[in-house]
Amino acid sequence: STQSTGVQLLLLEMLEMVKCMAFADDPVRKLRSYFPSLLIRLQPAKSLQRDTILGYMVECLQLDPHCWVLWQQLFSKNLNSSLTLLEHIHGQWATVHKTFNRCALKLTLVFIVMTLTPGQGKRVKETQRRTMELATDMLHALGSPLKAAAKLSFLIITIVLLGFVLFDIKQNGSFKASQTGQAVHGVIEHKNVKTVLASAQVYCEIAHGYGMQYAPVLMEYLYTIYNSVLSTLTLGAVLLQDNFNYAVDHREEIAQQVRDAAVDAGQRVYALLTSLTTPENVKWAEETMVLMLARATEWAEVAIEYFWLALDLIVQYTELAKQYITTHFIEDPVTVDRVKGWCTVAYSWGLETGTFYFEKVQNMTTK
Repeated sequence: STQSTGVQLLLLEMLEMVKCMAFADDPVRKLRSYFPSLLIRLQPAKSLQRDTILGYMVECLQLDPHCWVLWQQLFSKNLNSSLTLLEHIHGQWATVHKTFNRCALKLTLVFIVMTLTPGQGKRVKETQRRTMELATDMLHALGSPLKAAAKLSFLIITIVLLGFVLFDIKQNGSFKASQTGQAVHGVIEHKNVKTVLASAQVYCEIAHGYGMQYAPVLMEYLYTIYNSVLSTLTLGAVLLQDNFNYAVDHREEIAQQVRDAAVDAGQRVYALLTSLTTPENVKWAEETMVLMLARATEWAEVAIEYFWLALDLIVQYTELAKQYITTHFIEDPVTVDRVKGWCTVAYSWGLETGTFYFEKVQNMTTK
């Protein structure tokens, strides 16, 4: 802002190029590093610079959800900049809010409202009042009370209709004899409904025929995919085994390097603590660290046991799954008769399960 107008315009023209160079490697993770700096520099910037910074901040919020957390942490110390950003978002609400993470946006707005809600008898500044007003307005636009009321009304209507249907079945003894059953029967027997059902049945038979025709080809594709995944996992296991073998062969050297690094870090931390606090606090920190290391050792032993147990289970279930797929889908090819048998079993199970729960509900309503 202390440079001349020509220099400022030149820097703004170069800003896009600098931004592309800065975000080139990993833009999603690097945005969180630049967001605090943009928020701090937003307020003292001039009009043209401010619009550019606001555009970059919106881009940070769109691409990296972690920026919402950073905004909450920096909100209290950067209230004026936060107000400017809220006004920018509010002014472009129709096009901007759809690109944001809805949950992160809502949590941030709720955090702002709760933070700025004044206590009893406290005076509210104009900046705080305006910020809370914008956040509340966007919260209402984000989750309209009409939508919640419509959902509640739909739920109440559904419950009332379900209660009426159950009461109707109880009064008439069966679904077929009830008014609801007669109404459904009348709808099904209607001419147009019969035509639609007949057409649906024809298309279902056509789809069934195509499914039976191409089922073996589909299983062949699945088998190919399975082999590809298995070969990839095998390659990954080989690479993991190679690295593991290297670690085993050089375990003493690696352990010595880790010990040296840990000793050096411990000495630096201890020297820092002794220079910042009293001997009593240093002694307490030593005792606490010893206790934590003892517990960490116990937890590490338990974690290692569970890790090896989980690894054994994974290997076991992988072999079982491989044998099952080989036995049921590769050695014994899929035929139309087998598919029909599976459909018959699934239909029988669904019918028995539905009948069981229907009788259970009917007994509950007749008591």
